[in-house]
Amino acid sequence: PYVDLVKVRQKGDYLSLISSNTRSQIRRAGRLYTKTYGSIDLEIADSLEAAFTIFDELVSLHSATWQKRQTISPFAAGYVQKFHKRLIEKRFEHGEIQLLRLRAGAHTVGILYNLVLKGRVYFYQSGMNYEAEKRLKPGLVTHAEAISHNAASGNIIYDFLGGASRYKKSLATDEEQLIWVRIQKRRLKFAFENRLKALKNALFTD
Repeated sequence: PYVDLVKVRQKGDYLSLISSNTRSQIRRAGRLYTKTYGSIDLEIADSLEAAFTIFDELVSLHSATWQKRQTISPFAAGYVQKFHKRLIEKRFEHGEIQLLRLRAGAHTVGILYNLVLKGRVYFYQSGMNYEAEKRLKPGLVTHAEAISHNAASGNIIYDFLGGASRYKKSLATDEEQLIWVRIQKRRLKFAFENRLKALKNALFTD
């Protein structure tokens, strides 16, 4: 699933390109954030220092969400954070790293970590500030603001990457098909492996 940012620019309003239900959720959540915390503002990291600050908060929010789910965040491994900080350090100045933080007043709504190449924005990771109030939709609102920003910036695609998450399809305007292909030599061990897989599928597939 992806958003065609050219369509967004032509239409002049991203929300008009998605379903009325998703559009209503985003608008209602936006009003509630403004009423509860203050006006909504999208902060785009414009320096390496700002990028690291936003990234650190993303890791904190992401880890808190995974902890609530009683699972371990990928960022819990120290080497993962080191890798991404090194990546940000090396590629931020080339415009290939995008770190965005959406705030309502002084309250962080959500943070996005995107990769950018040749006008295509790849959503990689997020840190959302989930709350008890279910009408607040940090993910939907943050992505909607990021999409509008990237359309205005002249980018061409906002790519949600693989995965069939419902929110991705709700926010997307289009989708591409991802095809996985595996090529094997004609060897006995591969034939045996394929036969076992076929047997497993036959036994456990209704």
